[in-house]
Amino acid sequence: MRKIGLAVGSVLLFCLTTAVPALAGSEIPDPDGPKVLGHVVRADGTAFTGASIAPWLIALAVLLAVGATLLVLGRRRSAVHS
Repeated sequence: MRKIGLAVGSVLLFCLTTAVPALAGSEIPDPDGPKVLGHVVRADGTAFTGASIAPWLIALAVLLAVGATLLVLGRRRSAVHS
């Protein structure tokens, strides 16, 4: 029961700490605020978001996979020698 309480408390604390910065900058706009008047531009095709995979992100994934593999192999090796 204690583990469940700790898990639920951790989840609630995580949700609270991630939501507070978002709520800090939120303001309800005035109903008579400025109106946006402009020309709507229609573009054909898929929008380019500029997403690119950085090399350091790939290196991080490789290091994570290598570390997990070494951890599993280390546990198997220690279980065999015990």
